Amino acid sequence: VSAGDFPGSIRIPGTDSAIKFGGQARMTLVNTLGPLGTEDRFVTSSIPVGTDQEAGQDARTVYSPAPSRFGLDLRTPFERTTVRTFIEGDFAGSKNTFRLRHAFIQTNRWVIGQTWSTFSDPEAEPIGLDFEGLNAISLFRQAQIRYTQPLRGQLQLALALENPAPDLTGATAVNLTPDVIARLRWQPKSAMSGPLGLSATQHVQAAIIGRQLRGEVTDQPDLTLSTGGFGVNVSGELVPRWDSDDRIKFATNNGWGIGKYITDLGTLGGQDAVYDPVAGTLRALPVSSAYFGYERKWRHTLVS
Repeated sequence: VSAGDFPGSIRIPGTDSAIKFGGQARMTLVNTLGPLGTEDRFVTSSIPVGTDQEAGQDARTVYSPAPSRFGLDLRTPFERTTVRTFIEGDFAGSKNTFRLRHAFIQTNRWVIGQTWSTFSDPEAEPIGLDFEGLNAISLFRQAQIRYTQPLRGQLQLALALENPAPDLTGATAVNLTPDVIARLRWQPKSAMSGPLGLSATQHVQAAIIGRQLRGEVTDQPDLTLSTGGFGVNVSGELVPRWDSDDRIKFATNNGWGIGKYITDLGTLGGQDAVYDPVAGTLRALPVSSAYFGYERKWRHTLVS
């Protein structure tokens, strides 16, 4: 057995392929002082308000190994590119069952499978302890077909068709037209590593999404309604001039009919559009969210 072509990998004997096994064993402790609505993460939309508290939602302590995960990364040279196959899951399914996070095939230009949405920017997420992540962030995984084209001036253009699955209130989603996403990303060449450019230190990106929200009215299964959704995301990670070890991370999301792409609204459910029985229409819900984070590296072992 010998070392593979990318960090942490080993070469499969008798082939040009290299494989890497990764993951983490992790446990969270949640101690709530009042009604929270969820047991092991902080979801603001689930916090009971007024008399809406349900039984069992009062103060509690919960230990959970759900964030633990396991992954497999396989890369094979093929003509002038490298084909990457990646599968990863955690134990955040119902009753700590195994849940698929990522499962995709990737080349220099194409991504086919389930991974972070082209509308999302996981590298712009500030360091945190909460398994749920920031309430305002777009950190969403789904099945997709994505093509990336390098442009001039350290720019990359990505175009994607993604699984629609609208999240509706008062109606059952009917998938028909894929979500269409375009993303323009500025990333210095020095920030990219490996043959697939899988990591970045500094970048800024802007993405737009167009959607068709289509569903059958819950109490009228023969009635199918549809409306449109549109959204804009601007996000990034910057290195300040005064300290190259620090990081500035930010994002803003605005539009309508894109609730499932925002962490807190996606967890709540039904926030893309709502059936209006008075007007007899499906109405897309407006969405705005933003965050700003500053990461300070005090020492090699201490970051805040």
